[in-house]
Amino acid sequence: VNNYSLIAGKERSRKKSFDLGLQKVAFLGNKVVKGLLNQTDIAIDTTTIPKSLKEMNFNEINVFVANVLEKYRKNCNRTAYPNVFLIPESDYNGLSAQVSPQFPLKNKFQMLQEAFDLIARKHVAILPCVDADQDYNKLGLTRYALYNKDMDSIKLVKAIDYTPTMFNNIDGWNLVNTAFARVGGVFVNRPQEILY
Repeated sequence: VNNYSLIAGKERSRKKSFDLGLQKVAFLGNKVVKGLLNQTDIAIDTTTIPKSLKEMNFNEINVFVANVLEKYRKNCNRTAYPNVFLIPESDYNGLSAQVSPQFPLKNKFQMLQEAFDLIARKHVAILPCVDADQDYNKLGLTRYALYNKDMDSIKLVKAIDYTPTMFNNIDGWNLVNTAFARVGGVFVNRPQEILY
């Protein structure tokens, strides 16, 4: 308490609020722009993931691993490999379970990571996203997104980054300032390099 700065605390709070708002726009868009998870020109595959990854047994997860990258490659006419697999956080949190309880050598996350990295010949980030979970979005569904994170393929338009102005004293006691930013939605230049 002795070293707490009210001004710094308010600035951290405002920046955190901005970051969370930016995250919502980046994944779900808003009334004006689209986010990563609700683009309209993206192919949707509803057969490869019939249920959450954490609930899949050994055989089901093997079928998923065998098919998902091939479906991605077909979707993009074999021009790119993915480098991000975005999954609902509720599913991600369950991937520490063993693939096979009889032979507990690898958990599901390790198996997925090794399979993606081996086939793509590069690291594929498997990332959790709370906005991909139907309990936390307005899509009405759980969404998985496999995509090539590359500036030529997909980007979040940020014309002006978060910028706080200088603090000013307007009443001889309180310091006030304003912060501003300009953010657009997610622009997808190569929709074939994303697969829902």
